[in-house]
Formats: sequence, structure tokens, C-alpha cells
Amino acid sequence: MTENEFITRIIRNAPKHHPELSIGIGDDCAVIQQGASHDHDLVLKSDSVIEGRHFEGGEDPVRIGRKAISRAISDFAAMAADPRWALVTLSLSDRQDVDWTEALYAGISERAGQFGITIVGGETATTPGPAVITIALTGEVATGKAIPRSRGRPGDLLFVTGLLGNSLDSHHLDFMPRIAESRWLFNHTTLHAMMDLSDGLAADLPRLAEASECGYKIERDALPLRGNSTIDQALND
Repeated sequence: MTENEFITRIIRNAPKHHPELSIGIGDDCAVIQQGASHDHDLVLKSDSVIEGRHFEGGEDPVRIGRKAISRAISDFAAMAADPRWALVTLSLSDRQDVDWTEALYAGISERAGQFGITIVGGETATTPGPAVITIALTGEVATGKAIPRSRGRPGDLLFVTGLLGNSLDSHHLDFMPRIAESRWLFNHTTLHAMMDLSDGLAADLPRLAEASECGYKIERDALPLRGNSTIDQALND
């Protein structure tokens, strides 16, 4: 079962029709209308990184912390939204070194500060399994202005920001969320649909196309490659 199939299965009976819900399950973030007295909609997102899946235990905990919160921030960029508040949940072994945990939190705090995000709470728990770091973000977007995955149109041009490929060569720990690029695009272009590429272009582009009920064509020679990356790495890393 693919991730998309699994999500479709578990949300089948979830209540998702509410008059204040603007964008719900299936997009990068959820968007909630706050009524006529507000000029912004509420934006919600949570994301987890898991030891052995998204990072290795021997890697620099500061960089792991940066990646953990950057993944959630990247989803805000995909909605043309601004993150404001963060909750941090750490599920760690009771044998985890305290210095490692402090360095992890330092990485989270450093990246949060770069984007004007305030950490307001969270949870700590012990687990016999691998370490799990979960970030829950709330923020805002101008009322009715969030950019979903679902409004792409036939004939739209597809673009990516930054370079693709060699992500597995440690770049996945150091990527910078595209908040600045998202704001520029929002202010200077006509955007129909956006999403982030956490799972790679070859995995995420079909999701964008499916949400917009469109097909797609990739100009492989036009892909912006990082260093000596191959086209296969640019598509799949």
C-alpha cells in the first residue's frame, strides 16, 4: 500500500466538512477561516522525522533539529503562508544523551528564529524505539489567498526552486525552506498550485497533478541539477 492509498483509507470516515474549513486533508497544510472580523486565515501543519528513516543516529543533532522544523516550514511555503507558533514533541530513549537532546533543540530553535517562529510548548516522552521529533506549526495567510495543490490548469508551466539531486549526500539535513521565494512568487506572478518536494519530484509531482486533475510533462534536460547529480537523482532523491 502506498502512502497516498494509506491516507485515503484512514481518512475515509474522518469528519472533514465544516463551514470554517477552507482547505483540509490532502494538502500541504490545513487552512481554517476565522470569520469576517479577521483578515487572515489560520494555517495548521504537523510533521515528524524518525531516526533510521529521515536521519541517522550518528548525524549532527543540530542539523537534525533544523531539518525537523524545516520540513514543516516548507509546507507553509507551499501554501504561500507564514508560520508563527511551534509545538515540539520529542519521543526519545531514556538512554538518550542530554547533550544530544540539547543540541537537537538548539537546531530547532535556530531555524525557528530565522523565520520568526516562537516555540510555545510541546511534549516529551520516552520510547523503546527510534527517536521521533514532531513539529506542529500554526500560522496565517491572507484570507482566501492560500495556494493549494488542486487548482493547477492544463497549459500551466511547472517550475522548481533551487537545485535538485544529491539530497542523500547530507543535503537533506541542510535545505532552506522556500518562504522568501514563495512570497516573491505570490507578489509577482499568478500562481495556481504549489507543493513542497519533501519526497522528491518524481513522487510529489504526480500528487500535484492528481489533485489538479491534470497530466504533466517533465523537460528532463531543463532540470536544475546540483553538482554532478544525475537526472535520476534529481527526480528521486
